[in-house]
Amino acid sequence: MDVIRQGDVWLVPIREGECIGCAFSARLTPEPVAGDVVLALGEATGHAHRIRAPHSVLMAGEGGNRVMTVEAPAPLTHEEHGTHVVPPGEFHVHIQRVHDCLAEAARQVVD
Repeated sequence: MDVIRQGDVWLVPIREGECIGCAFSARLTPEPVAGDVVLALGEATGHAHRIRAPHSVLMAGEGGNRVMTVEAPAPLTHEEHGTHVVPPGEFHVHIQRVHDCLAEAARQVVD
């Protein structure tokens, strides 16, 4: 399975047998979800990268690290990008970051 990229959101598949706990320094906890799973919300536009699936769970760890479990094929939608069908499995959820030279720090891309 390949990486799924939609704008500034990347879903990186977790291979069978890969240790999820090894990837993060803290225990993962489920994020509360009411309806769709929103992976990223655009600060400038209000548009959202969302999984439209009732059987998806997003887990959060320390430092913004997140893992998503998808139980059945689910569409990943966004108002300005094409829809991707996410296959069942577990994925590391990454939001693209850029280095801000003035602040001398990395920050999330503003959508």
